[in-house]
Amino acid sequence: MFQRQVSPGYTPAYWDAAWDAATRDVAYEDAFCEETPLHAILSDKLRPDRIFLEGGCGPGQWVKYFHRRGYQVVGVDFAPRAVERLRRELPEADVRLGDIMRLPFSNGEVHAYYSGGVVEHDESGPEVGLREARRVLADDGWFLCSVPDASALRNVLFAKRRTVRRDMDPEMVVTRVDHTRPEEPPAGMHFFQYVFTVDEFSQRLADAGFEVAEHFGYSLIWGLMEVPGVTPLTRRLLRRSSVQAPAPTTATRASPAKPRRGTGKEILRRALLREDRTLPLLGPAVAWATEHMSNMRMYLARPR
Repeated sequence: MFQRQVSPGYTPAYWDAAWDAATRDVAYEDAFCEETPLHAILSDKLRPDRIFLEGGCGPGQWVKYFHRRGYQVVGVDFAPRAVERLRRELPEADVRLGDIMRLPFSNGEVHAYYSGGVVEHDESGPEVGLREARRVLADDGWFLCSVPDASALRNVLFAKRRTVRRDMDPEMVVTRVDHTRPEEPPAGMHFFQYVFTVDEFSQRLADAGFEVAEHFGYSLIWGLMEVPGVTPLTRRLLRRSSVQAPAPTTATRASPAKPRRGTGKEILRRALLREDRTLPLLGPAVAWATEHMSNMRMYLARPR
């Protein structure tokens, strides 16, 4: 995927600019973490007495969330302004300026490593980042890695060898390639990311020394944003009309509150943001949609 943007997606300059421009609601950050289907996965795999690494942490929602609950969290990112901002917001946390290709850990030092939408931005391919993840991960650890998914929806939207999407913001060009490789970008654009099939990315994980235990699609609402004309509707749904309570500061492992049935908008938020498969009537539809139309796919992998 190529986008009309200021610099390539594998540069600190791109991500500093992106995080500078992002709208942030600090009071909502804990609720954001608990709204995503990743919350249950991370809570299950992390151990408070061992290192949890978020490689490519950006604004650091998960770093802050689990640090406040007493976990040994380390956030690493190569975008200097994002790192400095996170250090100011949570000065007692362990946040490091660094590169996922050269992590500041010894062999096997990390128990759980979360890489959320990071390795796909290297135009040379994800192999170096995946091998480095295997190096730092303990033999009994977990690598929780998400990348853009070549979903059934994307296979329809981007079926051609080259698809131009001037309706997207930013404008986007998607090309189909047989293997990851740098190529000349369209005029005025830069490389942004790769999108992988399950077989493609599972093989890359295996080549790096991992065995995939499970994978699932998620981030349905962002997947739907690639459907022409849908983006304005989904962006309105993402806006919250009420201010959330401040994030807790005590080191407790709190569980998200059970969601109320609520209004139609709240039910829609549960379907599209929480991807709640327990909703009456909507549950089976949510399960089908998240498997076939999601933006991202999470791979839960263990060292071989």
